[in-house]
Amino acid sequence: MENSETIPAQDINTLNSATPSNVVAAPAVKAKNPALDSLKPGETLLVKARGVKGDKVELEFAERVDNPNKKAGTSNPLVSLLNKSDARFDASGPRRGWITGTKADIQEMLGLDVSTLALGQEIMINKVNPTLGGQRLRLQIAETTKATEYQAANIEKSAKRRGKDGAYITHGGMYIFANTYIIPSTDEVIHVWLESDEVAETTGIVAGATPVSAVEQAAQAAAGALAV
Repeated sequence: MENSETIPAQDINTLNSATPSNVVAAPAVKAKNPALDSLKPGETLLVKARGVKGDKVELEFAERVDNPNKKAGTSNPLVSLLNKSDARFDASGPRRGWITGTKADIQEMLGLDVSTLALGQEIMINKVNPTLGGQRLRLQIAETTKATEYQAANIEKSAKRRGKDGAYITHGGMYIFANTYIIPSTDEVIHVWLESDEVAETTGIVAGATPVSAVEQAAQAAAGALAV
């Protein structure tokens, strides 16, 4: 299958200059990131840098992006509130995006000293609304039914679903793939959203189905309502 040519990924080498960020060493044990929890809609967070193959560095960004096609949930909102620490109920967390560049270019253009990062090593950055040459770095979401070679070979991981392990969300009966790009922008970012197919509601328990706990049912219902 041919690669999708929807919106080209922004090459780090085309970016200009930036204000330096305070860099803090990443903890040895993965912990919850308060900067992600406090991120407001429209804000972008440069989360961390990680050493990757080719002696390059991958930068991770996060942004809360609202899908205008998301349908309002019909489940009890108190269920989600009282289970907000359960990842299965969190369908509105920040979107993530990654971009890779050379150590020298990242230091020159973003002011980040990543020269000592070895393969697999990380440093936390947590800079809100990073800029390059007066332009903010933003996440851009482009949904498409055209899969890249990787996406076509990894449908279970890459196709859009109703929650982590929920049913697939389709457009015209086809899988939806949400591609994320990092772009410099001075205006509102234009995203590409596909209208999802309607799903018929079912009630009762299908004969022969494996029983599911009430908590699992609530989690699946909340994720399904919020993730469209």
